[in-house]
Amino acid sequence: MEAGIDPLRFWEMTPFEIIAAVEGYRKRLKRQVELAHLNGRLFCAGVRTAFDGERYPALEEILPTLF
Repeated sequence: MEAGIDPLRFWEMTPFEIIAAVEGYRKRLKRQVELAHLNGRLFCAGVRTAFDGERYPALEEILPTLF
């Protein structure tokens, strides 16, 4: 259900189709977690900037692995 598979469709799927659907769900979930983490880092950089009075760092400085 959580993988977005209709229960009636599930029973018509082959084992390989089920595995592919679950793997796709896991990839989507992983991407959502990565985006939440990036949003958290951006938010923390903004709060730190507000309290320290420093300039807001460039995205390349906050997320060096992305650029």
